[in-house]
Amino acid sequence: MRASKDFIEETLRKLDLKPNRSLGQNFCADGERLKACVDQLPLGEEPVVEIGPGLGGLTELLLDRNCAVTAVEKDERMAAFLQDSFSGQQLAVENADALRFDFSSVGCPFSVVGNLPYYITTPLCERVLFSRPRVFGCMVQKEAGDRFTAGPGKDQYGALLVISQLYYDIRELGTFPEECFLPAPNVKSVFLCLTEKANAPEEPIAKVFELVRTCLGMRRKTLKNNLKSVPNGLEALAAIGVKPRTRGETLLPEQFLALYRVLYKPEMGRSMPEEPDYSALSLTDLQPSQFYISEKKYREVMEWFDPNDLSTFEPIPVRMIDGKPVMLDGHTRAVAALNAGIRKVPICREPAEWDWEMYRRCVRECNLRDVFTPEDLIPRIIPEEEYWEKWDAWCDRMQAEVEAERNR
Repeated sequence: MRASKDFIEETLRKLDLKPNRSLGQNFCADGERLKACVDQLPLGEEPVVEIGPGLGGLTELLLDRNCAVTAVEKDERMAAFLQDSFSGQQLAVENADALRFDFSSVGCPFSVVGNLPYYITTPLCERVLFSRPRVFGCMVQKEAGDRFTAGPGKDQYGALLVISQLYYDIRELGTFPEECFLPAPNVKSVFLCLTEKANAPEEPIAKVFELVRTCLGMRRKTLKNNLKSVPNGLEALAAIGVKPRTRGETLLPEQFLALYRVLYKPEMGRSMPEEPDYSALSLTDLQPSQFYISEKKYREVMEWFDPNDLSTFEPIPVRMIDGKPVMLDGHTRAVAALNAGIRKVPICREPAEWDWEMYRRCVRECNLRDVFTPEDLIPRIIPEEEYWEKWDAWCDRMQAEVEAERNR
């Protein structure tokens, strides 16, 4: 069995590999416990996408169930190992980043299973659920697992939890102590199974998520404040019997869905704003979310940047916030491209890892400094020491503001 301490240690030694902490590689070494969870997954004949297969412990169990598996593995050497060691079986290996993989590309309906890297659990779960799998089986950190089952008013109660409970039945299939993994993490893990409800809402899951996230934008603020940017927001609250001074974190998932249906039903003459075609955006369309560039980092980018070959240019992650395509990262790369006379580079939509309100603050600070496009950052390339001095001062002030609001 591949999910065993002996197999993992021997294979890593043969391949001359060490677990990559930056990729969240913690291999499950308790095959019996893992098999007990996989056997409970209500998988049918549909294709299965596996996230982060690593050395194939979970892959082996899925293939034993006669599943046609597409394994998405970011580590190039492990992807090659999987391809060779499972040759001739119902396995296709994609050497790709799961955060950018099109899960529905395997056909519909489909299911997703994986031992998720803990450091990207939230954005990865968002991406998976937005693609609407029939079954989503995932190994996650115990703390992250609580975000799927907590109730209103709890600290873990968020947009991901709301849409999960609206669209899926959620079960915990097993718990995994730290010693079940190599290397052992400092956290316990749980294996969850999300199965699409027979009466799941027809509304697009991503659009309901956006509304919920708006309602929960600042947890300590009331819905009246969080819905300021949503036309007819107060009227919709009244229609579902919720007072404007209510905090979003106290609403049930069904109340969020009712709010969405009132806000965006045809008779109100509105629909959720459509996401733009990110591939059509150019650098001059983007709103930066930082206002200085480190001279040292800029020099490092210029060492590898080839304006005649963008094949190695990692897409700049962008998210629509208040109607603007806001850069979540990649500012230095954008400036490098602009200085080279390039306006068109790879751009992708990314789930926000920070709270929306923090990005709104970043945009506000940029605009106060007359930074509206990446071009405005070009004269703001400053020495490393000065960059961090300004950045740390800004972060300290933002943190103080957030703490002050929470204590009101």
